[in-house]
Amino acid sequence: MPKRDVKVISHSVLTNHRIVKTPQEPFPDVAFNMTTLELPDLVHLSASSDKASPPAPLILLQAYRQIMLSHPEYRPRYWDMGKRLQTTHPDDVPVLQALADAALQQKDMEGVRAAIRYLDRARMRGTTQPADFQQLAKMLIATKQEAKAIDVLRQGIDLIPYDIELYRLLARTYFSIKKTAEGCAVTDKAKQMFPQDSGLRDSFKQCELVERPGKGL
Repeated sequence: MPKRDVKVISHSVLTNHRIVKTPQEPFPDVAFNMTTLELPDLVHLSASSDKASPPAPLILLQAYRQIMLSHPEYRPRYWDMGKRLQTTHPDDVPVLQALADAALQQKDMEGVRAAIRYLDRARMRGTTQPADFQQLAKMLIATKQEAKAIDVLRQGIDLIPYDIELYRLLARTYFSIKKTAEGCAVTDKAKQMFPQDSGLRDSFKQCELVERPGKGL
């Protein structure tokens, strides 16, 4: 086909969204009619016009998880959906994450122990979320299970080697149980991975004052 002499391509041709012309321009009427009876508090933007069914429950659960971080009012919906999916998807990582978050709302040791069980199962089921390893390790440390917390953090670093908080937490855990050499080895490794972090550089300077055997991760 011969090429057409097109000098300008309309933005509306390239995208499926609308840009307002002025800050005061009202939203179109369709913006207030995008929810459905099946999905009353979310908008399924990629839904086909000929399909009225909502997204799969696990997809919805993950959507609520993302939204609740900035809109806490969605958290109860997240917990409720996680509990409903417990019977049909008991070993799915998103469900275990939701159950752990709900358990922590008990604000007692029973809730902490339940959350540990859920996140530990999520770890064994293959989660790759740094927050899961961090939260699980913190709860293990709080319940005097530092040895297991170290194993969890080391596994997290193996799976997600570019998350700086995993290194920080692992080093602090070693220092807290008087394993200074191991803590300094982690700090040394982290300093090489994240040379721009001033906190790690300061920690490593303190480690240089301590005689220690060279141990890596």
